[in-house]
Amino acid sequence: MTDALPNPPLRLVRSFLSLSGAEVISKALMLVTFAFVARIAGPSGFGYLEFASSVVLCGGFLVDQGFGVYGAREIARSPGSTVRLVSEVTSLRLVLAAAVYAGLVVFTLVVDRPAEVDLLILLYGLGLFFIPFMLQWVFQGRDRMGVVAMMQIVRTGVFAVAVFALLRESGGLWPVAIGELSGAAAVVIMSIWLYRSQLGLRIPMKFLLTSRPLRAGSTIGLGQLLWSLRMYGAIIVMGFVASEADVGFFGAAMRIAIGLNAFVWLYFFNLLPSMSRTWHQEPDSFQRLMGRSIRTSGWLAVGGGIVWVLLAPVVIRLAYGGAFMPATATLQWMSGLCILGAIHGNFRFGLIAAEHQRYATASAGLGTLIALVSIPFAYTRWGLSGAALALIAGEIAVWISSFLFSRRLLGLDGPLRNLGRPVVAGAVLLGLLWSLPQATPALARFGVTLIGLGVALYASEDRFREEIARRLWR
Repeated sequence: MTDALPNPPLRLVRSFLSLSGAEVISKALMLVTFAFVARIAGPSGFGYLEFASSVVLCGGFLVDQGFGVYGAREIARSPGSTVRLVSEVTSLRLVLAAAVYAGLVVFTLVVDRPAEVDLLILLYGLGLFFIPFMLQWVFQGRDRMGVVAMMQIVRTGVFAVAVFALLRESGGLWPVAIGELSGAAAVVIMSIWLYRSQLGLRIPMKFLLTSRPLRAGSTIGLGQLLWSLRMYGAIIVMGFVASEADVGFFGAAMRIAIGLNAFVWLYFFNLLPSMSRTWHQEPDSFQRLMGRSIRTSGWLAVGGGIVWVLLAPVVIRLAYGGAFMPATATLQWMSGLCILGAIHGNFRFGLIAAEHQRYATASAGLGTLIALVSIPFAYTRWGLSGAALALIAGEIAVWISSFLFSRRLLGLDGPLRNLGRPVVAGAVLLGLLWSLPQATPALARFGVTLIGLGVALYASEDRFREEIARRLWR
């Protein structure tokens, strides 16, 4: 069964807008929900929740093992292999879910944490058994991003409703874990229903363990696991070296940063099938696709990073309240995570599309090692901002190493040249903002940023200028 695809550039834009729209709705729901949770729990209680959820999320990446990316890549090449891949991936994930949950039980017995944290870990951990039956990756491989977007909205919507209905000031934080389980169950039900009704495929009942997806998927999954360890592992490390309040502040900033980083991931999630097809079928198109992507992500990174820093104080106050204002500087520093991720994502996903995932994994491993080793020292020396700087150091390592690997293995044509214009425009804009009087309102700085970016795009990008002229003529 094959799907007729519209004009590829238009399809990519439509898919990205669909995913982005869903992500905006989902992240807005998550922000409102966790703002509600933070105000009830306070910094220390929120620190407990962030520590527990980070431990389980790291386990979740072990269960996923990159099989979703692997399966989407294989389905994009050969849609007829869908049923076999679903059977293989589901079987492997079930085995891994049982093993990881057993590990979480041991973790709660060995590590000396409050009883409430242990309960949260064990409740959150039950969600691992839903992961095998989540089939978003099947629809990704068939370029049905609207379905993927709808599943994301359903999951966060069910989570939010459950938390608001169950969480009370004196009842503990267990309703947050129940909300997570409810959202995951809703996605499983929706996945199976749409798999049968839209794709017309049977649900494979055979337990099928093979080495093929394990070999390829685990390599990709290791890269995802290392990213997970770099982000969520940072909260776990902070849980052992910092006060509960500082863990709460750091986790609050990290939650926003990871939420915004989802848009970076969505951009490459949407682009991966096209990267894979053009690498194997149209090498020249692959080079053009990568060049356009590097330049586009450069502009998005520069503009988004500056706006992020300007709005961080407002976002922290609105989201969590005045008690969490010490997290502001940490959130501002964390803008560097998304800026660098938007750049090195081109190289990492390009390597994955070209089946050089072990090099993408090596880059992720280097960045994770540098970040996690640096956090205790940087936190001791510079506090919360130092912990954020340690994460940025890890992202810089990923950028440099993935660039060097992709330059050699993918033969990219002058990838850094495509970043020249966005970087120069960003430097000029930062200089302009720096020269403004210190009393200049944040809203005025925001306006200067938007106008400056618009002028820079119009002056330096021919396609943008031509599109503006065409629309004005119409």
